[in-house]
Amino acid sequence: MTTSGTLPMLSGLKIIDVTQFVAGPTASRILAELGADVIKVELAPYGDRSRVQGVKPKDAPENAAPHSTYFFQHNHSKRGIALDFKNERAREILKGMIAKADVLVENFSPGVMARAGMSYEDLKMLSPRLVMCSISFAGQTGDLSEKPGYDYIGQAYAGVTGMIGEADGSPAMVTMAIGDVSTGISAALAIVTALFHRERTGEGQLVESTLLDTYFHMHEASIPRVSKLGKGYVQKRTGWLSAASSDSQAAVRPVAASQSESSVVLPNPAGAEMRNSTASAPRFRRSRSLGRGTTWRRGLGT
Repeated sequence: MTTSGTLPMLSGLKIIDVTQFVAGPTASRILAELGADVIKVELAPYGDRSRVQGVKPKDAPENAAPHSTYFFQHNHSKRGIALDFKNERAREILKGMIAKADVLVENFSPGVMARAGMSYEDLKMLSPRLVMCSISFAGQTGDLSEKPGYDYIGQAYAGVTGMIGEADGSPAMVTMAIGDVSTGISAALAIVTALFHRERTGEGQLVESTLLDTYFHMHEASIPRVSKLGKGYVQKRTGWLSAASSDSQAAVRPVAASQSESSVVLPNPAGAEMRNSTASAPRFRRSRSLGRGTTWRRGLGT
């Protein structure tokens, strides 16, 4: 991610990473990949809980903190240290590290850092130029701030699970942590923006990134519909989407366009034929006609 002959873009910056799982480590990993010196602080004695996820050595002792594939994916390119956060001496060591750093990234439950004497107000007394990023489920204040939250919980609160799954079935989950990873990307962007602000003003600041805000941002269609229709719009599960299937309620189907509506005609691709064994399957029979002069309404599926 660098231009030939130049230093990595964030060279010279020091990041203290007191995060675990996915969102926080993703944010600091991106900064490390951009050239920053990231020091990951894990909580002794077990470390980041993601160490026990993914593939890990078969001979790892029980309750040990092995290097797993899951841990390495989100924490490569970093240096590391383990501290007992409950120990006063360990907290003093951490404060000393933060005082010399440009950025602190943390994803404790809201209130934990303040109770440890390391709120942003406390830390900016040590370093006015510090950029602190707090990553959480639903923010540092508000009705949901004290609730724990993982990606799948965020999906449910944000209405994502209400959009996935068959209409007459149960809600379904996205089977990868897209919310956590995207929250980490948002956090990295917030941090870099705050650093740019610091370059112009000399001021550090506190920035936040939350899982619910991230998922809310992903609703490119539902939010405008709610804004337009209010309670008249009820989000529904639409099943799986396929332009070649007729046995799903969510299959893309041609619709008759009125004279006043803009439409587009999809011509049949020259010589396009289905020549494999699935061509005769009932679920694919309709797909043969989808491209033959079918009139489609603009915006279908949005």
